Amino acid sequence: MVHFSAEWCGPCAGGRRVVDQVCAELPQVSHVEIDIDANPEAARRLSVLSLPTTIILDRDGRPRYRTTGVPRAADLCAVLEPLLA
Repeated sequence: MVHFSAEWCGPCAGGRRVVDQVCAELPQVSHVEIDIDANPEAARRLSVLSLPTTIILDRDGRPRYRTTGVPRAADLCAVLEPLLA
């Protein structure tokens, strides 16, 4: 799971909490947070236009789910659980 954020982004803190919660519930999920100010190229490559943006990738690195704004834990789990099976 990739979570794009920035220091100046207020809602990003809420998104971070949700992503951390989901990763605690599903410890087999790998997570990386990317600050778009520190790594704008990654944001460009994945066409990130809004913050926060959360992208779930499958084991082959293909995007399987994308959401902007603070994600709902239930939505993330619903996508992740079948990918982990």
